[in-house]
Amino acid sequence: MTTARENQNESLTTQEIYKKPRILITDRDKDFLEWIGAQARNLLCDFVVSEDISGALLEASSRRFDALIISVYKENAGKVRAFAEEIRRIPANKNIPIAFILDDGLESQAETGIAGALELKKPISAEKLASTISVLMSDSFEHFRALVVSESPQATARLAHILEQAGIQSKFVLRPQRTIEFLYDFEPDVLLIDTELFGVTASDLSTSLRNSSRWDHMAILLFSSRGKTCSSETLALCRADGSVDLSRANSEIAEKTRTISKQVRSSYESGGRDFLTGLSLRDRLYKKFIPQLDSPDVVTTNLSLAWLDINKLKTINENFGHTTGDRILVTLSAFLLQRLNDSSCLVCRWGGDELVVAVKALPEEASALIENAVLDFTLINIPPMDKPVRINAGIAHYPKDGKTVDELLSVADWRLHNAKRDARPVCSS
Repeated sequence: MTTARENQNESLTTQEIYKKPRILITDRDKDFLEWIGAQARNLLCDFVVSEDISGALLEASSRRFDALIISVYKENAGKVRAFAEEIRRIPANKNIPIAFILDDGLESQAETGIAGALELKKPISAEKLASTISVLMSDSFEHFRALVVSESPQATARLAHILEQAGIQSKFVLRPQRTIEFLYDFEPDVLLIDTELFGVTASDLSTSLRNSSRWDHMAILLFSSRGKTCSSETLALCRADGSVDLSRANSEIAEKTRTISKQVRSSYESGGRDFLTGLSLRDRLYKKFIPQLDSPDVVTTNLSLAWLDINKLKTINENFGHTTGDRILVTLSAFLLQRLNDSSCLVCRWGGDELVVAVKALPEEASALIENAVLDFTLINIPPMDKPVRINAGIAHYPKDGKTVDELLSVADWRLHNAKRDARPVCSS
């Protein structure tokens, strides 16, 4: 068993090497946590335990877990839903399976009702714990979140019932103009768009998301609140992954939503995205920009590449543990994804703590955008750090500094070293 205070020296890769499920458990009962720890060897699990919610949040912000088990008492019953949803807002744990353990004598409460969560009662036997973990780890228990955009109350009510019955957590946008706001707040796996929108067309909405480096991986399904069939031309125009027909049976609609979501997620996790941070991997940078730089019409292209890394990360890992370093990396990635959420920007994880940012803009505009982001990141407080975390960046501009991706990266890397040597946040010339 690993406690919240004893895991500073454990790296993220340990879990991946041994393939043991890592499960986060929060309970105020020390005897129960001790009992949980005794089961770890038999169940071949790595249990990370915390006696309070704040400690569990700290753990979840630093690394990925395979499941979350929350004990519910009368005193905290009204808070556990918000806590579970907060855990699922963390990029590395956005789809974490959840089980609620009700204290002896505590009846099932509406506050614990979160889509796709298990609920069981104390006392718990070793067999019951093993069975619960088995269910949490199964493919059938995989958690999904759906955001529905529709101006039709009847259609949203129907889909709300269908998704709830299928254990798919859902939210609904009745004003399409607020879709981006809901996307950031909810982080869905699949977006269901009504083709009968008035405020904005389904094609405009879906195309804008496909052109965004932040949301281009999300599954998109179309439906018609008027019962019309979505044609292949409409699907192609909207660049959607499929459609659902509201005239079909509830189970069929739910199954198609889950199937498409799973297919897109699998492609996302295995094809060019870093699971921990949600950032693109290096292959995507080459695939996106090499064709553009090889084009004979590229003379008008404005492209800048920036190489970023976390200042004194080795010292941070030595003083505070590798989990703190991982927490900083996750926080920086989320910050850059939000700050640089534009079709002209791409943020990639290169390896370790090294990130590469591509910006299609005039050199001075790209430099200002990156430098402001680097400086603003120092304003974020990342516990247990007692000082701001600083980022260094080196920037190279096409075509002045190079005419290929590799040439630009080489110059950016050299300027990154200059920035660190001169104690400057950014070096762009």
